[in-house]
Amino acid sequence: MEDSNKVISINLLVFMIYTLIVHTTGIVDPIIFSSLIAFFHATAIFIIGVIFTLIERSQKEKKSLGLSMILAALIIFMIGFSACFGSLMIQS
Repeated sequence: MEDSNKVISINLLVFMIYTLIVHTTGIVDPIIFSSLIAFFHATAIFIIGVIFTLIERSQKEKKSLGLSMILAALIIFMIGFSACFGSLMIQS
């Protein structure tokens, strides 16, 4: 359980950092760019989580780490896209 909290916390921290950087710099359209980054981030950790869960069946800790990464990916998807749509609602 402690590893799950650590994996989710690290991924949420990374998500918050790049979201803040994108929204404060204003170099590109922050809504589109942050949603793309969130999508790639969540997809990458989802794929890594599935690989850890399915391939490393003999090692219990890697399977637990894989499930934690899948959960973190789902959380990033939910928070990332709700933040994107929230930004759209505020802008219009």
